[in-house]
Amino acid sequence: MFSATVPVLEISGVGRLAAQCPGEPAEEVVEDLADVSGSLIKTHEGASLNATISVAITTLLAMLFCVISLRREGPVTIIPKSILLVATLVTRGAMAWTGSTGGKIRHTEVRATTVFSPLNDD
Repeated sequence: MFSATVPVLEISGVGRLAAQCPGEPAEEVVEDLADVSGSLIKTHEGASLNATISVAITTLLAMLFCVISLRREGPVTIIPKSILLVATLVTRGAMAWTGSTGGKIRHTEVRATTVFSPLNDD
């Protein structure tokens, strides 16, 4: 399982770089629209940077553990697997946060807060 997971993480790292490319052109398109907040764009940029760093670290760990597993004989111990699992979960969370902040830029229904009031039986 470990040997099959590592290439997927490495490919995800390369894919993240491709996802980063349209960021600036997209910002140029939406920043002048009436209902777009500059603070939402900045929040998304920050989340994107954090996600990119997280992906880079996870990809490097995957590559390192791949090299280690190829050089040593026997199964990979639980410690590298656990480290990679935690890094992957952190990365997935960072990616979800980035998507959420990006969605709030143009989707007003996502950023709207709904206030529920108790039903009045009177």
